[in-house]
Amino acid sequence: MIKVESRSLDLVGAFNSTLCAIHCMVVAFLPGWMALLGLGALADGEAEWGVTILSVLVASVALRSGFRHHRSRLAAALFVIGIIGLLAGRVWEESAEHHVHDELAPAHTHEPSAAAPILGIAAGCMIVLGHLASLRASREARWLTPRAQSRSSSW
Repeated sequence: MIKVESRSLDLVGAFNSTLCAIHCMVVAFLPGWMALLGLGALADGEAEWGVTILSVLVASVALRSGFRHHRSRLAAALFVIGIIGLLAGRVWEESAEHHVHDELAPAHTHEPSAAAPILGIAAGCMIVLGHLASLRASREARWLTPRAQSRSSSW
């Protein structure tokens, strides 16, 4: 099995989650720009699920690997809240896109809600913060090795 350093996972994950949050913002609030730049395919459901799943997988592996090393509850909480929020936002957005109106019901306009994309953006930011908290906790845990702890307790 390939052993991946927690720090590397957190760096890749922070970068990936930042791109995910930017992607969510652009798709939600500037969809015309995606089409103008020829990137309309990045706004379809399959691409969004791909970005979501990649972010969740990297965050999950980084959480498992990092938590073994540093035991940071803050990093774990940020990851878990971010992962749940990201998945919930994606499901919410997907269900709103597939909302079917009864043909016999009176016609009404259905304005898309900005709440699901905002949840996705906030969740992506939580995952970025989780990676940053994990990086910091890993750095601090390296300084608090048993040898360093015994020296600091003798003061």
